[in-house]
Amino acid sequence: MTRRPSIGARLYRAVLRLLPTDFHGDFGGAMAADVEAAGPRSAAFWWREIRSILAAVVREHADALRQDVRYGLRMMRRTPGFTAMAVLMLALGTGVNVAMFSIVDAVLLRSPFPRADELAAVRFSVKDRATSLVPVDRYHDLAAAPGPLTSVAAFGNGLHVLTGQGDPQNVDDIECFDPAMFDVLRTPPKLGRTFGPADDHPGAAPVIVLSYPFWRQLGGSDAILGSAITLNQTPVTVIGVMPSGFAGPLARGDVQGWLPRGRPVKSAENAGCRQTAALNLVARVRPGLSLASANAAMPPGFSLIPLASPIMDDVRTPFTVLMGAVACVLLIACLNVGGLQMERSLARRREIALRVALGASRSRLVRQTLTENLLLAFAGATAGLVATRLTLAAIVALLPGNVPYLDQIAVNGRVLALAIGAAAAAGLVAGLLPLAESRSVTPARDLSDASRASERRAGWARRALVVAEVALSIVVLIGAALMIQTFLTLRPSRPGFDPDNKLIMSVRLRGATPDGSEQFFAQLFERLRATPGIRGAEGSTYFPMGGNTAIASITIDGTPRDLLTNYTTPGFFHLLKIPLVAGRMFSAADARGSEPVLIVNEQLASRIRPDGRVIGHRVTVQSQGSNTVPIERTIVGVLANTRSSSVNTRPRDEAHIPYAQFPVISQWVVADALPGRHAEAMAGMRAAVRALRPDLVVADPRPMVNYLGERIATTRFGAWVLGALAALAVGVAAIGLAATIGWWVRQRTREIGVRIALGASRAGVTALVLRQGLTLAVVGIGVGCACAVGVTRYLTGWIYGVTPLDPGTFAGCAVLMLLVAAASVYVPVRQATSVDPVVALKAE
Repeated sequence: MTRRPSIGARLYRAVLRLLPTDFHGDFGGAMAADVEAAGPRSAAFWWREIRSILAAVVREHADALRQDVRYGLRMMRRTPGFTAMAVLMLALGTGVNVAMFSIVDAVLLRSPFPRADELAAVRFSVKDRATSLVPVDRYHDLAAAPGPLTSVAAFGNGLHVLTGQGDPQNVDDIECFDPAMFDVLRTPPKLGRTFGPADDHPGAAPVIVLSYPFWRQLGGSDAILGSAITLNQTPVTVIGVMPSGFAGPLARGDVQGWLPRGRPVKSAENAGCRQTAALNLVARVRPGLSLASANAAMPPGFSLIPLASPIMDDVRTPFTVLMGAVACVLLIACLNVGGLQMERSLARRREIALRVALGASRSRLVRQTLTENLLLAFAGATAGLVATRLTLAAIVALLPGNVPYLDQIAVNGRVLALAIGAAAAAGLVAGLLPLAESRSVTPARDLSDASRASERRAGWARRALVVAEVALSIVVLIGAALMIQTFLTLRPSRPGFDPDNKLIMSVRLRGATPDGSEQFFAQLFERLRATPGIRGAEGSTYFPMGGNTAIASITIDGTPRDLLTNYTTPGFFHLLKIPLVAGRMFSAADARGSEPVLIVNEQLASRIRPDGRVIGHRVTVQSQGSNTVPIERTIVGVLANTRSSSVNTRPRDEAHIPYAQFPVISQWVVADALPGRHAEAMAGMRAAVRALRPDLVVADPRPMVNYLGERIATTRFGAWVLGALAALAVGVAAIGLAATIGWWVRQRTREIGVRIALGASRAGVTALVLRQGLTLAVVGIGVGCACAVGVTRYLTGWIYGVTPLDPGTFAGCAVLMLLVAAASVYVPVRQATSVDPVVALKAE
């Protein structure tokens, strides 16, 4: 009966298997037999032996790794051209990925708030529609019985003027907090303290907590604590400064500070923190409770969404698309390097076959191949990190200013971890096919001939790689083309109206009566029209693409609907050259006391009547404001659709009311300046306001085209970055195509020489090589277009003026890729047509 080995012996044999395969094959069996032959042993013996074997495992593997690394470095030095090309490709791929991830990490993945997953924005349902505004009485009910919430707080904003720091300036980016908000967000101040309940009532001493950027703007000194700044003609004591990166619950990068919501800092014209009937709420969910469970336990009418949703919705889709694009660039680079590696592995088949014949194990060859690939990948990643800083600076410079947490973008530990991971993944992906090729080496075959079968297999694999590169490139190229067309449609020179030579200035008469507002603006426009350098001036509460959010209610066939409203002077639409589709413009006769009238856009006209014929139709409109009453108005005109609220949204229901029939305290003053006299006109606009109200704080006039350029910053960013990525992807794919066709030419040098010797013309050889290259390109373009059909739908809502499946865009990108493919095979064509038949046949 065979004696069963002891537990120690079995464990010893298991540990022996951890040794390198070559070492275990040569010595493992003898070592195990020697130890077991001595018979039963004590536990101390087996522990000592196993520890020595584990030490040998580490030592032998480290020695083998050193050998592999030294050999890999020698191979990189022996082929400097290949090494430089592979490192460059991987550096480009990893560099753009690390740069883009640095931005996504700061903007989307990290939060300045501790346990940010517990934070939620509160929504309240009114008539089956969820809104961010919660009635004050319902807020108090929720705060008294929070249920699944540990805490809840309200915030808002107000109207403030800062004086004593140079010229008076509007500081409407001060938020008004409940004291509990800082507890909800759990972010301690950098300096001083935050306010508490004692600061949050009308009789309390006014205090303010500054944001980090505003603190720096005011000098950045610690001595500011306890000092006062003047808001709304009231000294307000600075009690704290929040840390860098904290921008309140909405992550507004321009926020200047926080005041207690219950202690309005008022003046005659500035209401301070508004005491509104509805509030914005932020809550913290109880630890361990999911958002779905918390929603199920919320009181009727309330719901929760992640706090990041209202902040990030505008940037999540663009950054997701861009991350997909940079991932495509990295994959293209990996496929390109894989093709180069395959070509080199073919040249090394005899070397590998000789090593196998001399006893090298397959696992050792696999490890050697992986080591070489990872060395190349980490060299590329290192070069990519150097390029990342330049790439990151360029991308950040293009980012729109409304992207949150811009000041937190940096190459940190998480980004470096991604770079290492991307390098390892790139090395593995790039080495898969060469690894498979090296495993197919057979000494008997590969030491006796050139293994034409292996070359044919490698040829098919190399072509497949190029097809994949071209397909990925065409996907990125089509996405970039759609974004570029959107940018060209939205850019200020083609917005659907005329912004050229238009100067804009926001004027707000805080605390003014309707009569006072009407009189002031009438006098202002009269002065502006007589100002040198200005040939016309009009007013409006908003202008196209200017970000209108004024909501009114219109009753159509007894059903109320929300719409955007605007209050304009008679010549506003003529000044901006907005087309009138039907009816008439406003006139001086449309004053208070005259028949209430209305001009609608085509979108609203078609909603009122399917045929859009609404001239003379009467509708009931209730303008914004709690003290307004519904007024029946007659539609006298229909305007062409414009993008009123933002540059990349579809037209919305929109109505315009004569300013004289509804005077409001705020207007955008739009002046038509003479070409070349903008500076004179802007000085005249400031002077006209000062002549009427020397104490009034107004924003400096600015060209409308500059303002609109800021409004399309996100679209411009997407167009530029996607365009650059598309150019990079196409360039890398072109290099891969040229390398593949060059390799094909070198493999068929003898055949080409025979063809030329038998009378083939240079044009025929050129056509042969072109046919090879363009066939691969056409197949890749077809595959890429099919993939783009499914991918471009994610751009819906981010593109305007073009559809995701625009045939012209697909056809144009396909033609461009074909032209690039034709140009990329120029060098292989020259190589093929310069083959000397005599030299080619002698070489064989």
